[in-house]
Amino acid sequence: MENEIFQLLIKADELATERDIEGYRDLFISNGEILFNNRIIAGKDNIADFVAQTWDKEPVGSVHLLFNPLVLSDEGDSALITTRLLILDPSDNQIWNSTKITHTLVKRNSKWQYKKRKVE
Repeated sequence: MENEIFQLLIKADELATERDIEGYRDLFISNGEILFNNRIIAGKDNIADFVAQTWDKEPVGSVHLLFNPLVLSDEGDSALITTRLLILDPSDNQIWNSTKITHTLVKRNSKWQYKKRKVE
């Protein structure tokens, strides 16, 4: 897997931990999507609203950690990767949530961005 791709995946979780809504939304192409519980959240502004609401439901100071990246396809300017996301609650050092994430990435203007992030 290209280092740039891996760095994008890590950056998404760092921004989620930091609750940096604007930084997170900018990881997506303009018509990017998040798929969550059979819902499609499309467009950067809707993504920003969605993650703000989602992060507000998590424990204060929770940490997002990426594990087990598996490249399903890497075709030069697009990639499909699965990972495991752990969300840790710092108040008791326990796993608050664990879920599979499927990342659909595209390379535009020499920069990798999210086309879709599916939370399973």
